[in-house]
Amino acid sequence: MAEQIKWQIAEKIKGKAFALMADESRDNGGHEQLSIVIRIVVNANNHKHIIQEYFISLIRLHEFDAQILSNEIVNYLTNYGVKLDSCIAQSKHIDCDQSHLFNEIQVLKQMLENKKLSSIAELYQHMKPLEQAFPRIMSMVQAALTIPVSSSTCERVFSKMNLIKTRIRNSMADERLGDLCILSIERDYEINFEQVIDQFSVVHKNSRIMLC
Repeated sequence: MAEQIKWQIAEKIKGKAFALMADESRDNGGHEQLSIVIRIVVNANNHKHIIQEYFISLIRLHEFDAQILSNEIVNYLTNYGVKLDSCIAQSKHIDCDQSHLFNEIQVLKQMLENKKLSSIAELYQHMKPLEQAFPRIMSMVQAALTIPVSSSTCERVFSKMNLIKTRIRNSMADERLGDLCILSIERDYEINFEQVIDQFSVVHKNSRIMLC
């Protein structure tokens, strides 16, 4: 079931600029766990909801070298078809001709003279219908919105992790811990139980119970 949610999140991320947040904490079994959260801009009517953060995985750490941590994250994202080219620190498609950007800014500046916008999220909502007219500014605004200001979502993951893996249940396997965290934190996603049954039947080929 958790696997379904991971793929749904991966599909939502594809083609969008995103920011990657990672934080580390020790679980009740004494193992270091790396929480991975992705932040993207989504289409929403309410400007307060256009920025979404999705928890996608817990990865148990055996070493703490920066290159090893980077490889763990890259390998995980690659497995789900998420390309790092869209990560805002790596995004090449955000680069643009400065003269074209300057022209867009001059036009937009006049359009916004009488508007009272209090945040960049409101600016994004106001400009969304004009995206084709201001493609470079929209790319910049989207990139700015994805920049994380805190790691509160990662901290929320660790709080949930400690509720799931208690001192009494400290022998829980890492994969199960990560899946239970996904199911708990991203519980708004719908699960197709028919697909879950089909996957179960493929994995457990020797099962003697036919699920109908």
